[in-house]
Amino acid sequence: DFETVEAFGKALKAFNGTVFFISHDRTFVNMLATRIVEVKDGTVLYYPGNYEEYVYSMETKVREKLRGDTNVRSKSKSDSKARPAADKRSDRNLIKQLKAERMKFNSQARDVHIRIERHQTECEAIRHVFTTDSSSWSRESNARYEYLEKDIKDDEEVWLSLMEKAEELTRKIGSIS
Repeated sequence: DFETVEAFGKALKAFNGTVFFISHDRTFVNMLATRIVEVKDGTVLYYPGNYEEYVYSMETKVREKLRGDTNVRSKSKSDSKARPAADKRSDRNLIKQLKAERMKFNSQARDVHIRIERHQTECEAIRHVFTTDSSSWSRESNARYEYLEKDIKDDEEVWLSLMEKAEELTRKIGSIS
């Protein structure tokens, strides 16, 4: 779940050493990675930076390749029929990946939003008890209230970050389409 991945990521980030990991969780990779190693088609490629920088690098390479292929296509009629389908397929695959990542961010944001609402409801209940019967107020209820308020604030920041990432992916998808 999101909380466990986030806690694990924070613990690994605090570790003062080298961590080599393989993960399909893009959020986790982006949170932790400072270098990406891609193993593909019998080659190993190194990318300095986090996952977002890696994705940007890959998108740039694809666009450059597509521009280069445009020049080659204009020279040959037989290629002009075959290449656009491959280009469209490449774009569709990239859009599909970006949509899947966006869906993941939206799902995580929904989970965080549900937790925020649950904590807000509990805060309101504690506040209601205090306003209707101040004698029932205790250190424990005060500590719980303060914890919930802090947790809500932290979760709102996480939610906002997830929504910004989802919107950035929407913009990327729009620029490809």
